[in-house]
Amino acid sequence: SGQDNHSQVTQDGAWHDATVTQTGTEGQVTITQNNWNNDTTVAQAGFLNIADVIQTGWNNDVELNQEGALNDTTVDQAGESNDAFIDQLGQESSILVSQTGYKNVADVDQSGLGSTVDLMQLGSENLATIDQTSESSRINVLQDGAFNIATVDQAGFSNSANISQMGTSNTATVTQR
Repeated sequence: SGQDNHSQVTQDGAWHDATVTQTGTEGQVTITQNNWNNDTTVAQAGFLNIADVIQTGWNNDVELNQEGALNDTTVDQAGESNDAFIDQLGQESSILVSQTGYKNVADVDQSGLGSTVDLMQLGSENLATIDQTSESSRINVLQDGAFNIATVDQAGFSNSANISQMGTSNTATVTQR
């Protein structure tokens, strides 16, 4: 089982749910929930991983599974009814998901080395699906419209993918192998 882990949960408002399971070593989990009805589940294993979830909106949901070593994930949900599903299994990698819109879905799987995902969803009912298994690579996605779909499948070494969707009902797919 784990050792030297730290977990801090701060809840202000009503009907929040936060569940943290730490089985790794020297992990850190911080969850801040304001307003009402935000849910967060964090399962953290591995070594020296950091997870930070900030929910200042309402009816938001985060499911974060973090393994590997020296990884960092931040999820900031200031909107309403957003969902973030994250699996971070690599090493020395980072994920930033910011959802300030309404009913957006972020699905991020990261298992590479030294890679970065930055995802911002400012609009409504957008979907971003990211699978990053690459090394020393970067993915940037911005969704500021509505009903947009962004899909990135990135493997290999030293790749960069950038998607910006400002309109309505657009679809963008990037595959790097």
